[in-house]
Amino acid sequence: MEETLKSKILIVDDEPQIIQYMKALLSDFGYETGALSRAEYLFQRLEVESFDLILMDLHMPGIDGLTLVKQLKGDQSSYREIPVIMLTGETQEQVLADCFESGVVDFINKPIHELTLRARIRSALDTQAHIQTVRKQNAKMKNDLRLAEIAQRSALPSLPDQSFLQITVSYLPFGNVSGDTYDIAKNQDGAINFFLGDATGHDIAAAFITMMVQMGLVSLPADASTNYIMSQLNLLLASRIPQDKFVTGVYLRITPQGTMSICNAGHPVSFMISANKEVGQLVKRGQPLGMLAEEKVPYVEKKFQLQPGNKILLYTDGILEWKNEAGEEFGEDRLCEFLEANRDLAIDQMTERLLDHVRQFAGEIPCRDDLTLLGIQYKE
Repeated sequence: MEETLKSKILIVDDEPQIIQYMKALLSDFGYETGALSRAEYLFQRLEVESFDLILMDLHMPGIDGLTLVKQLKGDQSSYREIPVIMLTGETQEQVLADCFESGVVDFINKPIHELTLRARIRSALDTQAHIQTVRKQNAKMKNDLRLAEIAQRSALPSLPDQSFLQITVSYLPFGNVSGDTYDIAKNQDGAINFFLGDATGHDIAAAFITMMVQMGLVSLPADASTNYIMSQLNLLLASRIPQDKFVTGVYLRITPQGTMSICNAGHPVSFMISANKEVGQLVKRGQPLGMLAEEKVPYVEKKFQLQPGNKILLYTDGILEWKNEAGEEFGEDRLCEFLEANRDLAIDQMTERLLDHVRQFAGEIPCRDDLTLLGIQYKE
């Protein structure tokens, strides 16, 4: 902070000669000053006049400087952000330690020397200016995160109007924004398209990538094959996102007649519970989206004919990687065991119970990743 900015400093000392000496020095340094000889009136003074720094004597009649600083820096104080430099002839380490623990930023020994006073005031004001800058930056970042969260959530779909599927979604971001995204859209022929994706990370960068995925899905023909959709999304992302970023995803289409098409791009395998209650995996993983423009592993579409009662579970890896207090991940084996044990449940009850089950497994350990479940049950 430049001294020419006219920072305003309050001198709190019961000795008039000290006040006059300090005011003269601070004026020469280019600061505005105020003075207070009776410390008990400090808060009344601060109510009517603002200061950037307080120079306070440690030993004063009525109330000592240490007690006053504790009041000034209290949680309920409106003036706790004003830095305080203590003026003292005290040399006992415990007293000085108490000053720092109470919130004093520095101290100056009496008799006061001009160079020391100038340097320590400058240091305290510079530090305070840096703190204020960081706070403003943090406030801006929080606002940016809030706006990103609003934008990301606004891109997520509402459930389409249809009668042949029961659909349930649980969307649990790790923070304000998420690396998970999903899309549910109805074709002109009445089929329902589903996409579930997971971008690397769970920060703003990941959220922006999910927005690119959403824009890509909107731009592609809704009735194209699932592997064509994945291939085009891959080309789009590979040309636009950093090389160390990618998206895993699964794209699924179900017609009113029960024909299901599915394509996987590096995503955890999806599960289907058949009408006779058998639990099976749908498709193995393919190449993640955006990792390479060239399809080293071609995107493959698989088709199935659903029967009434068939249930499909899509999920992101947040559920598999949720750890318990022993450091064990929930994992795919435990997920299979849960589905086997709860295969009679309707899909909405199943996903709700699954989340409860994983939370019980984790105990006091919170999920460290974004988590999304997308459950589908074919009715007829």
